[in-house]
Amino acid sequence: MNLSFREKSLWLDLVATLVIAFYYAFALSGFSGDQIADIHAVMDLLWDVVVFGILVSILSTIALSYHDSKAADAPLDERENLAELKATQYGYWVLLVGITAPVLLYGLESGGRNEMGLSLPPYATLHAMVAFYILAEILVSANQLWRLRQAL
Repeated sequence: MNLSFREKSLWLDLVATLVIAFYYAFALSGFSGDQIADIHAVMDLLWDVVVFGILVSILSTIALSYHDSKAADAPLDERENLAELKATQYGYWVLLVGITAPVLLYGLESGGRNEMGLSLPPYATLHAMVAFYILAEILVSANQLWRLRQAL
């Protein structure tokens, strides 16, 4: 299977995002009740996720560009542009739902309980937004890869 520079980049982004998602979920599941209620512990985890994501993105782009600098400098062709636009459209809708739902959930909360009687963990809206953001990123990368492969 011969992959273009863009496809290699998308695969690296997808794998990095999946690793970040599993790291975030695994670390969060290991939190004690006190840690999950501590904003400093939660923000430390988010900081780790952001820094790791940025580092992986930068290092993978440098490695791919070093390996094939000519392809890295080439502009997107029509097929790649269309795949990016379509995939971003779907990711946008996931992100829109992912921001709207937690905001509505936050509006229902009152004293740690919402009007439906469900007990919510501290910072549930924050974690839901992060989860939807990660889901949107995974969807965009996977959708672009699928569209690029379908075009061949």
